[in-house]
Amino acid sequence: MSETTTTNGIRITVKPSFVANQSNPQKGLFIYTYHICIENCSSDIVRLMSRYWRITDSQGRSKEVEGDGVIGKQPVLYPEARYEYESWAPLATEIGTMSGYFVMLRLKDNSTFKAQIPQFPLVPDYRMN
Repeated sequence: MSETTTTNGIRITVKPSFVANQSNPQKGLFIYTYHICIENCSSDIVRLMSRYWRITDSQGRSKEVEGDGVIGKQPVLYPEARYEYESWAPLATEIGTMSGYFVMLRLKDNSTFKAQIPQFPLVPDYRMN
């Protein structure tokens, strides 16, 4: 299952996955990976400058993660280009959610905007049936 949103012509699609072989439920450790696809559907050239994530577990505890770029990169996206990457997040409970945004820079005028990342569920496959 994937989630998609578009902000100012930047389409972001997220597909999370539970990683059972790296999780340890007895110790309250649930590992999730997520695949991100960022597509530039606008006519502007943009650069991904930073990211912000809110990771919330099923007990309502949230963790915020901020930083430059994604996985150490600040990719430039020309019109109709896409950038994809994978990352991961630990969770203290079996179920949770993630949401956030990327700060994008328009190269033509150095203006910035927040491209919203859709909120997506962190749920093991075996709980989806």
